[in-house]
Amino acid sequence: MTEQEIRLKCLELAMQQARIEGNAGNRDTVAEITTLFYNLTQGTGEALADSRKPQTGTPTTGKGKKPGADKSVFD
Repeated sequence: MTEQEIRLKCLELAMQQARIEGNAGNRDTVAEITTLFYNLTQGTGEALADSRKPQTGTPTTGKGKKPGADKSVFD
């Protein structure tokens, strides 16, 4: 499987998951889920630290920056 095929499959799975959660229209949510799935396939371990539990407040990393998801899958 090529990297493009992996990214596409992660996007497809993320869309399914977002529909289940009722957030299919929210691009940010789909991008976050896609990134989570992609990180799992790459073995980065970052997905294990991200616990998809509902969070209170605005999550930040480092110096007050919001964590970003790879939105390039929409291009």
